[in-house]
Amino acid sequence: MVLDYEGRLSIHDPVKKYLPQFSLKDSSIFPDAENLITLEQLLNHTSGISNRGIPGITMGEASLEDELLKINNARLVSIPGQKYEYCNANYRLLGLVIEKVSGKSYGSFINEIIFTPLSMNHSFSDPEEAPNLIDGYGQLFEFPIKRKQRFYQGAVPSGYLISSVSDISIFLMEELRASLGKQSVFPKDLINATFVVPEGIKSNYAKGWLKKVDNNGNIIYTNTGSLENFQSFFYLDPSSNIGFVFMMNQGGLFPMNSISIISDGLIKLTNGNEVIYNANKSTMIVTIILPLVVLLFQYFSFFHTIIFIFGSKNGIITQKTY
Repeated sequence: MVLDYEGRLSIHDPVKKYLPQFSLKDSSIFPDAENLITLEQLLNHTSGISNRGIPGITMGEASLEDELLKINNARLVSIPGQKYEYCNANYRLLGLVIEKVSGKSYGSFINEIIFTPLSMNHSFSDPEEAPNLIDGYGQLFEFPIKRKQRFYQGAVPSGYLISSVSDISIFLMEELRASLGKQSVFPKDLINATFVVPEGIKSNYAKGWLKKVDNNGNIIYTNTGSLENFQSFFYLDPSSNIGFVFMMNQGGLFPMNSISIISDGLIKLTNGNEVIYNANKSTMIVTIILPLVVLLFQYFSFFHTIIFIFGSKNGIITQKTY
């Protein structure tokens, strides 16, 4: 969006203008799609590229160039611009476009336009540069288990930036100031353009933000991100000039449910509503029952005997399974 504002590219341009090597293995659903998919469709996750169409999808590759090679083996799953489907590959392609247009690495560019101007001194694009990086955790039977967080350079534009609560607070306050036309390092028009959802399709995704309406009727913008051992939740309410960030250094199925409960409670607090938390034992029950179900399945799978009976009738082999 910054490069678009500066006139160094247009988000309405096709991806192939900046990445000539971009292609799709199968675009039969929409011929010539690889020449027509735009940067804006990548921003809005409406490109038709999906994890379902990328063979051997991973958390990320070693570089953005490697990501491009993987995406080039994809098949399109919907017509570009007609359906929202979240896919990290979209933002990894955008990261590579930024590198080609700016002549800098994605991390260097983000540092130049965001981290340095906002004095976000605890924000990095590489864990090797991050001092005192906090440990990440998984969960087993509701107990935290320390786990090493894997890092993929090719996935940084879609979710591997490192930051702190205070730094992200600075960033969100700057977004609020810009959106309200107050003095900011970001132009008002640029920030407000990131709040615009695509027209004509069922989607509330606005170039990185989820546009919603809260219980008080206010338009708010949120986004949630997660890795194996880390989660975050961003919130902006321009009408009330309120924002917050919530981060958790624990990942997994049940922690993902926890961050949803906590973030919902924080939103209620910012709206002046009472938050009542009822302890729910369902998580513990599921935690106990699920392993038992798996063990029982393994038990019966091992001891159950499948008998095949073969016969011949009129020279045709027949088979029954019990």
